[in-house]
Parts: sequence; C-alpha cells; structure tokens
Amino acid sequence: MSNTTQAEAPVADPNATALVQSLTPELVRTLMQDRGYRVELAGDRDRPLLRSATNGVMFEVHFLNALQDASGHADMSFGAVLQVRGTLPLEPINGWNGLRRFSRLHLHNDLLVLSMDVSVLGGVTSAFLRAQIEIWDLLVHDCVSYLRDALQRLAAPAGLNGAETATMPGNMPAAPAQAAAVSN
Repeated sequence: MSNTTQAEAPVADPNATALVQSLTPELVRTLMQDRGYRVELAGDRDRPLLRSATNGVMFEVHFLNALQDASGHADMSFGAVLQVRGTLPLEPINGWNGLRRFSRLHLHNDLLVLSMDVSVLGGVTSAFLRAQIEIWDLLVHDCVSYLRDALQRLAAPAGLNGAETATMPGNMPAAPAQAAAVSN
C-alpha cells in the first residue's frame, strides 16, 4: 500500500470551451459590461444594436445576418463615427487601413467611420469574443492617437504653427482648424 497521493486533475470550466454559435445583444452586452463598459441596448427586435463609449468616443455594435432559427445573429459590426470639419486628406485614412488588419477607416461625406466586424460562424469561444472587444477598445484608442498625430504632421508643413486648434475625442488637440478637425 502506497502513501503517495495523486494530484487531482483540474476541473475544466465547461463555459470556457463551449462554442458560441450565435450572437445576441444580451450576450454581447454582458461580455462588454464584464469588461467595465456602460452599455445601452437600443434598436428594435429586427435591428438590435448596443451603444457604448471608450476614450470619449461613442460607438455602436450592430447585429447582422439573423440566423434562420431566430437564435441570434451570425456576426456583428463595431462602428464609431467621427465628424470631420474642414477637408480631410485621404493619406491618413489610407495609412490607417494599410497598417491595421482588424479595422478599417472610411470617409463618407463629412463623417469618418471606424469599423470592425466579428463573425461567429463555425462557433467561437467566449474568450474569443472578449478578445475582440479588447481589440476594438485598443483600435479606438490607437485611431484617435493616430489621427491626432497624422493631422498634426499634415498641418506642420503648411506653417500653421498650431495657432488655432480643434479638439479630438478625449480633449486631445487635433490639427489646426484651418486644415481639418475630427470630433465625436
């Protein structure tokens, strides 16, 4: 008879590996609230959306491609809309899109839209969805800094010397107002 004891195998969390097959506003809201976001459920049954903010930038989460069994949606799109005052050259937008894989910037009239899509087709874990929320948060923070710096670089050769500046989300200085300004 042996006096040695065997270590018990750790008990796995069944929710950690369970696959999420569809997205619901309630699920995503809970995941976002767990990360510290204040989240408002808006829209209607056919076109649900969530509203929240990070770094002073408001954003929405739209649920797309409703599943035939009505269990939820196959994907969602995070989106933040920034107002452009003045003329915004395409160089910073194209620069962002060339450097970032998981999001895209596009200009529509006087609106600058940052977006990121997330799909659950084939099933994903809750950890994957939490990671996507964290990636979105980082992208919004990076985008604000990137635009501020890019607009300042574009304004510097024009000799504007920062005399009249606008503000970006989070009260960060943007490019001089004579060139372009982006706000939430």
